[in-house]
Amino acid sequence: MHNSAYSACGMPHVYDSLQVDSLSSVQGLLEEGKRDGIVVSLPYKTEILQMLDEVAPDARCIGAVNTVVIEKDFISGQPMKRPILKGYNTDYIGIMNCIQLSLSPANSVKQGTSALIVGAGGMARAAIYACVQVGIQNVCIFNRTRENAHKLTEYYELIDTLDSPWPAQLRQPTVIVSCIAPDTPATFSIPEQWLCSKTSGVFIELAYTPLATPFTKQMQSKVSRGWILVDGFEVLVEQGVAQFEILTRRPAPVYVMRDAVQRSILNAILLLNGPNLNLLGTREPHLYGTTALKDIEQSSIELGTKLEARIETFQSNHEGHLIDRIHAARGVADAIMINPGAFTHTSVAIRDALLGVNIPFIEMHITNVHTREAFRQHSFLSDKAAACIIGLGVFGYEVAIEHAARDLVNK
Repeated sequence: MHNSAYSACGMPHVYDSLQVDSLSSVQGLLEEGKRDGIVVSLPYKTEILQMLDEVAPDARCIGAVNTVVIEKDFISGQPMKRPILKGYNTDYIGIMNCIQLSLSPANSVKQGTSALIVGAGGMARAAIYACVQVGIQNVCIFNRTRENAHKLTEYYELIDTLDSPWPAQLRQPTVIVSCIAPDTPATFSIPEQWLCSKTSGVFIELAYTPLATPFTKQMQSKVSRGWILVDGFEVLVEQGVAQFEILTRRPAPVYVMRDAVQRSILNAILLLNGPNLNLLGTREPHLYGTTALKDIEQSSIELGTKLEARIETFQSNHEGHLIDRIHAARGVADAIMINPGAFTHTSVAIRDALLGVNIPFIEMHITNVHTREAFRQHSFLSDKAAACIIGLGVFGYEVAIEHAARDLVNK
């Protein structure tokens, strides 16, 4: 994400990762003079505070730093004797931005707005601070280990058990933030008696490996009631954008960073459509249906997101363009889904391109080609395809995506 942003901005910076096994190793990184900043992850976000010269007020309040700027050039026009270390917290900024961007007008923050924080670790502190910053004064905390939760309850309400009712003096929560660490996934569901907001709300999941957590799967069923789901991918991007701007002091290329994160987290599936498929919706609807290609592509992208896959779409009426797109997928796409149209029966070149990039592919046809003209019953691709999905109408695209996302990309 950061390296993609640096490249897009023409900056010479490099973001790399380093695993350290002690706090003294972190101090060595800060003092060696080779870096302009470091990003800190657990378990050192709290311990690093003692090493810093300055700590931003929000980071001090949260009690954790995840971004350190190393200033080592000049102060008052004179060379510095040693670097000045400044600490910041962007975790809460990522959460705060997601709350602000996702709350519907019906759930705009008011005096009685309530929030539920699930978890009691360091990220829970950032989540509480984010809620306070957007104006939410009523915050409840639930944690599997009651003792840990008590550390945060000096100013906030503690819900003791999953059987507990929502506090009677508070409105139902319209903001819920899950701060459960991905290495200890939740073995429980959010109780229904805590999900009774008449205007629903926003649910934010901080974990992103995997994107589909037990809580997001539970809350997916609430979308029809108006709940908005924000996964850890979005939070990661928002805090990364804040981090970039603190480290570089310039606006972040948000779309570049979002695309980079998406590419690194999600499996990439290329959806190709061949000649005349741009006419879907109006072309021989008795055979091909009335669904337009743009609608097929949009629903494919949405289904892919649910299955933790990034769907890229491309359509062309020209054989060479399709071949070029197949070549461009090498080293990028994990699977290809292709409806070759009439090229199915004529193109040795597309067959060779698919074999040349060595990416598993699924051949698709909206109609049952084996019940149509004889020339449509021969395919130059079928014997090399991982699967052939034929005659299911546009539903075949959904079947292909599910198979590609769940089976092909893991091989």
